[in-house]
Amino acid sequence: MTPVQKEEALRRLFDQWMKGDNDRQTLHELVSYADDPALAGAWQALLEEVPVPMPVDDEHAVMIEKVYQRLTTTIPELQQRKIVRRLPVWTKYAAAAAILFLTGGLGYYILTNHMPHGSPAVTSAPGANNVVPMHTRQASLTLANGASIALDSITTGTLAHQNGAVVLKSGEGHVAYRQTAPENMSTSLPTYNTLRTPKGSDYQLVLSDGTRVWLNAASSITFPVAFTGNTREVAITGEAYFEVSGNAVAPFRVKVNDAVIEVLGTHFNISAYTEDPTITATLLEGAVRVVKGDNKLLLRPGQQASFSNGNDAIRLIPHVDGEAAVAWKNGVFDFRNQDIETVMNQIGRWYNMEIIYEGAKPQAPIIGMMSRSTDLATALKSLELTSGIHFRIEAGQHNETGKIIVQP
Repeated sequence: MTPVQKEEALRRLFDQWMKGDNDRQTLHELVSYADDPALAGAWQALLEEVPVPMPVDDEHAVMIEKVYQRLTTTIPELQQRKIVRRLPVWTKYAAAAAILFLTGGLGYYILTNHMPHGSPAVTSAPGANNVVPMHTRQASLTLANGASIALDSITTGTLAHQNGAVVLKSGEGHVAYRQTAPENMSTSLPTYNTLRTPKGSDYQLVLSDGTRVWLNAASSITFPVAFTGNTREVAITGEAYFEVSGNAVAPFRVKVNDAVIEVLGTHFNISAYTEDPTITATLLEGAVRVVKGDNKLLLRPGQQASFSNGNDAIRLIPHVDGEAAVAWKNGVFDFRNQDIETVMNQIGRWYNMEIIYEGAKPQAPIIGMMSRSTDLATALKSLELTSGIHFRIEAGQHNETGKIIVQP
């Protein structure tokens, strides 16, 4: 089935669901489209078309609960919550939460025990509406001579020629380095570039050795335009996912503050934001060694190393969900079993908002997933529906950063 045919089928099934045609086969087919990332845009468009108000009767509730029961067979932690059997008349956002519940990986699939009556309490200060644009794929590339290139202003083609490499912007929208291997390359001093992403944007990079890097929002990577000698070394801030090209005679090294991750050929994620209390390295494939002072820790797939600045201790987390760690790379927020501070740090970076807490920080656990293409107001309303935490949005004045006020 082509992507166009899949979207047409999804729209047809969605329309049947909205009209109350909720037989088992319809629901089964609808849910089968939930895990296809290519349909994320179609899901978003369909949710925006949900009427206000949307009546939800017992039959809808029963069908949703059937999906919940199906999900709990593969996601045991969902058994901690129960879905309500009798639902009130919902607003657009509550209805959207119910439909997102059906979409599994594309939206929230848990509803709290107590659904609020009427509109959720996400509010906006005067003038705050429509002040937070959806993210765009922006990044800046700083060359060795200090020149900076705004990559979103360039279409495709050659960006620069530097010591031993040509810099290209591909038709897919990422930057790629191609090593030209001039004479005496192995003895020449390396030339470094830096790729930076602002808040609300991510970007992809292909290094001269073929290593692929995904850079999350508010992050940077500094790297040589062409690798020389018997080591390949880069440095990052923020968060990055690596698919390293194998080279047994030239190990790959990632510097993160005062730590180093050593690797021969592997897939791994590093999260090192300054506002987060710890730095994590999560291994998906291969093997890496985390080195911090005199301490070394070898990671195997499905394991994570956690450490912080100021001391050399490295903590091993033996069993982690690697796909959850790199959900951001696939365009998804994965908030399962995260505290409010971790969740709001992600929200703040992605939507370019300052996070402020009124009173004590809420302790309610967050359980859910949603597309990173979701607009801010809908994202916060979904968070409220699943946690009971309240939010207020305040617009920034004169190009200042806006604020999200977190209320207990």
